[in-house]
Amino acid sequence: MEYILVPTDFSKNAFNALEYAIDVAKLFDAKIIVLHTYEVPTGGASSFKNISYKLKEIAEEEIVHLYNTIIEKGLNEIVSIEFDNLNTDIVTGIRDTIETNDIGLVIMGTAGASGLKELFLGSNTSEVIKHISCPVIAVPKNASFKKIENIIFATDFDMNCDNKNIPLIIDLTKRLKARLTMVNIQTVATDFANTRDNADKFFEECKDALKNINYDYHYIIDEDITNGINKAYKNNNADLLVMIKKSHGLIDHLFNKSMTNAVISDARLPLLTIMG
Repeated sequence: MEYILVPTDFSKNAFNALEYAIDVAKLFDAKIIVLHTYEVPTGGASSFKNISYKLKEIAEEEIVHLYNTIIEKGLNEIVSIEFDNLNTDIVTGIRDTIETNDIGLVIMGTAGASGLKELFLGSNTSEVIKHISCPVIAVPKNASFKKIENIIFATDFDMNCDNKNIPLIIDLTKRLKARLTMVNIQTVATDFANTRDNADKFFEECKDALKNINYDYHYIIDEDITNGINKAYKNNNADLLVMIKKSHGLIDHLFNKSMTNAVISDARLPLLTIMG
């Protein structure tokens, strides 16, 4: 990848995600594009035009302030950082930026005091994850980049090495010299025989790609998927959680608002979502 995209609303959480992204960019020798979007009502009224102008002016001032902060901290000496400011909604802005640049990863902060819980309650981050095909790392407000030693990959093994994003997980694990633990949560509804077949097929197809990384896999029995994931990353002292986004899959299950009390509660664990 040439670029990592970092959306920002100029908040403390967003800056934390930017610092996290800089450390990831170093691993991949990538550049960073910092993107801000602002949206005004559509219409021809002069008041709308005035609002648009004012929002653009405020955003440009914030970008200058952010740029100066980056200079003061010497972050620009670590990786190349570019800026963009678009009058559109955040999902469209990110999608357009991805289409016009070699963006391999989006890294953004979650908002609010509830960490990852906020991720599943309709925040901007959740909208991006649901509607963007590019891999996304969501960084909770209390998370800081540290040496990632243990990666948990929650999966049903219904995947193959032809998926362009599976190599990202393998490459990230290799560059970090981390351990990759693939886990499958077994519930009453799980077709265990089919899952085992998927796992056998996956490991056979990917044996060459996996041979140079430290990995293992196991199954967790739990009636609640989110509880099972909690067990997985806590038992393995995880530094990064990885999930595959697919139609009617685990991500959709976790985004169900009725599961508010069951979602992942660890406010320090970054989440990487990839397309299935």
